Amino acid sequence: MTAIHVTKFRGSQGSWEAEVTYSDGTKEVLACVHKHYFKRDAHGFYYHDPYLKGIPEHVRSPKLTKQIELMLSKGRVILTTDDIVGSDELDPGYFKRTGYVAVYPINNFAIGDAGMHFRFGSPIRPR
Repeated sequence: MTAIHVTKFRGSQGSWEAEVTYSDGTKEVLACVHKHYFKRDAHGFYYHDPYLKGIPEHVRSPKLTKQIELMLSKGRVILTTDDIVGSDELDPGYFKRTGYVAVYPINNFAIGDAGMHFRFGSPIRPR
């Protein structure tokens, strides 16, 4: 039995999601997250975006709300590589997607005063 792998990613600049095609022919749309916030500690890999701290649910943008809902409903994300454009001390700038790394299952999702945080499981990589 061959393990499933990613055969194709398809997304577009400005979109916070992309379509992934797997080796068995199935496709799904997943939220994209930035490798910039990909971290490691004694318990494994995790994601921490400190710029999403303190955003109450009722004032989140529709785009952010949709991304969170997609992450929670699918339980998987696409980790992307990006260039950071326009960043300085006062402004984190914005990300310009440069590529795709892998699909990761996620768990322990939280968004609150410390930002957005979750843990990564074992990746499904392209070949």
